[in-house]
Amino acid sequence: MPLIIYRYLLLEILAPFGVSLLAFTAIVFLGRLMKITQMIVVKGVGLVEVLQTCLYLLPYLLVFTLPMAATVGILLSLTRLSVDREVMALKTAGMSFAQLLPPILGFSLAAAGITLMLTVFGSPWGQQATRDLLNNVAKKRADLGIQEQVFNTDFQGLMLFANRVSSHGGGLKGIFVYDFRDQENPNTVYAQSGKLSYDETQKTMMMELTNGYVFRWGQEEKGSNRWQVVDSRATGCPCSSSVF
Repeated sequence: MPLIIYRYLLLEILAPFGVSLLAFTAIVFLGRLMKITQMIVVKGVGLVEVLQTCLYLLPYLLVFTLPMAATVGILLSLTRLSVDREVMALKTAGMSFAQLLPPILGFSLAAAGITLMLTVFGSPWGQQATRDLLNNVAKKRADLGIQEQVFNTDFQGLMLFANRVSSHGGGLKGIFVYDFRDQENPNTVYAQSGKLSYDETQKTMMMELTNGYVFRWGQEEKGSNRWQVVDSRATGCPCSSSVF
């Protein structure tokens, strides 16, 4: 008889638990939906990569939504049993509250164990897999992290501004670059167009700029300022530089 009751209680808990888990996960996922939509529409990332990103993100979300859904599932199931007088019927049949505790406690421990596994193993794996996936996508689409008409400071020692970013091919228009990797001799570059690409041999990101100027300045040993201007249109050669 207790086994039948235990199975009945577990089934009563699983229904609201499943609905709550789906609802909570969807609500939390909506916060990332805008960025994913931007990856598809603006940056032209493939649907397969986006689905993989969502899959890798799931363990991280479940760390928060699984305990919440388990709590809601237990509370709703016990509330329904109390409202329908089923708890009173079980008490009349001779079952105490202590005898009703094992299925609820077992479900709670199972949810806690799964959450612990996700926290220790699932979430770190998902985050590392997401970083690896984004790195691979960035190798194919070097302009993925570049935002139009925004000063991008993601590159170490560089500040990049692009008036227009092509949705395909890594093309840039109206480019301003401030290169302060050499603090004593910083460079300011303006170019009408350019392109970002990934060099497999050097394992670095390359930026090629055309039709622009390079302004260099610094200080001489005597303290006087030194200026230098390079016009790529006069030399007829594009400028290329390693980004990171």
